[in-house]
Amino acid sequence: MKARTGGVLVVGAVLVAAAVALSPWGRRAAEPVREARPPAVVWLEERVRHGVLPGDPDAGRALYQVHCATCHGTGGAGDGPAAASLWPRPRDHSDASYMNARSDENLFEAIRGGGPEVGRSKLMPRWDDRFDALQIWALVAYVRTLAPPVPSGAPPHAKVVDRETILSDERLARAGGGVRRVAVHGLQDEKGGIAGYMMYPSAEVAGVRIGMSLAFGPDARLVSAETHKRVRVRGIEPEAVDRWFENLGRGVLEGAPEAERILRSVIEASETRLRESLAGYEENVIEAEAVLRNPPKNAGSTLFLANCARCHGATGRGLGPGIVEGPFRPRNFADGDRMNTLSDEYLREVIARGGLHWNLSGSMPAFETLSREDVDALVEHIRSLSVPRPDRACPCSVRIGVCAMVDVAGQCRCRGMHLTGEKCPHEK
Repeated sequence: MKARTGGVLVVGAVLVAAAVALSPWGRRAAEPVREARPPAVVWLEERVRHGVLPGDPDAGRALYQVHCATCHGTGGAGDGPAAASLWPRPRDHSDASYMNARSDENLFEAIRGGGPEVGRSKLMPRWDDRFDALQIWALVAYVRTLAPPVPSGAPPHAKVVDRETILSDERLARAGGGVRRVAVHGLQDEKGGIAGYMMYPSAEVAGVRIGMSLAFGPDARLVSAETHKRVRVRGIEPEAVDRWFENLGRGVLEGAPEAERILRSVIEASETRLRESLAGYEENVIEAEAVLRNPPKNAGSTLFLANCARCHGATGRGLGPGIVEGPFRPRNFADGDRMNTLSDEYLREVIARGGLHWNLSGSMPAFETLSREDVDALVEHIRSLSVPRPDRACPCSVRIGVCAMVDVAGQCRCRGMHLTGEKCPHEK
C-alpha cells in the first residue's frame, strides 16, 4: 500500500512538472525570449545574367568547387590551399581586367586542353578526359560569374584590351614617390579603334566589399555604372538602388547617405584616375616615339628595340603594338617594385629559354641564338627602364637558411636561381 502511494506521488509530481513546463511561465523559464538580430545594413544578391553560353552556371559551380577550388579557391581568387606551392600562382578568376580580355572559346580551350593549349602554364591540367563539352561549358559559364562583366551600357561590338600605364615622374613626385599603377581597359570596336574604356573599382560599405563595372565613352565620360552583384541596403526598396546606379550615381540614395557618399566617391575618383591614366598613356606614346627617333647608342637598347619593343613597348611599359594580339599582357619593366623581386639570372633564363620554360606565357619566345654578352646587355637595359630603378636586392636575402620555395615543376619560386637544399649564395 505504501509503495502504491509513493507511486501515485511520483506520478503526480511528474504531472505537475509537466504542467509547469507547458504553462506560459514555464515556457519563458525554459526558453528565454531572444531579440531578433537586425538585418545587415548592406548585402549583395546574385545578378541573373542571360548570355549565349550553352553551359549551366549552377552545374559549373558544383564542378568548380570539387575540381578547381583546390588551386583557384572557392571564390576563384587564386588562393586555394594548393596555391602556395605553385608557381606561377593559379589564375585569379575574379580579376575582371584579365578575364574580360579572354573569349569564351579561349576559356573553353584552356579547360579542355590545359594551359599549354592556350600558351599558358603547364601546371593547369587538361580536363577533356574527365569532362564532356557541356560540362566544360558549364565551368566557363560559372567562371564568368566570378569577375565583374562589361556592363550592358558599354559600347556595342566592344572587345576589352588591357592597358596599364605608369604615371610620369612629375606625377610620381606629387603622389609621394613609388610606382602608381592605373589599370585602364580599352573597349575596341570592330575596326580596332577605341570605342570606350572600362574600369573595375571596388568599395567597402558597412563591411561589404562591392565591385563595380564602370564604362566610359571615348571622351572619358561615364556612360554606364553597374555592380557585379546587386547591392541591397536595409530600409530602401531594391529598385531605388538599381535606379541610382542606372543614373550613374548622380541622384540621391534616400535613407543611405553614408553608402551613397562612399559609392559616389569611388565613381568620381575613377573618372579622375581614368583621365590621368589617359594623359599618362599619351605621354608614354610621345616618349616612345622620341626613343624610336633617337635610340640610345648601346647594345642593350639596340637589341631591345629590335626584339622586345613590339610587345613590351619602346619604353618597356608593356604598351607595344603587339599587345592587342592576345589576352596576355607583357611584363611591365617600368614597375620597379615588381622588377626588384626578379634576379638578373632569372631574367637571363627567361630571355634565353622563353616563358614556357618558367610556366609563364607562351607568347614570350626563347632567344636561344643570342650570345651571353647580348643577353647581359639586354638585362642591363631592362633594368634601366624601371621607375624607380630597383636596388637589385636578391629576393632570397630576406629568407633564412636554405631555400625550400620550389614548385611542383622543380623551379625556384623565389627567383634566386639556386637549387633546393643549397644555401642562398647572397645570404650574409
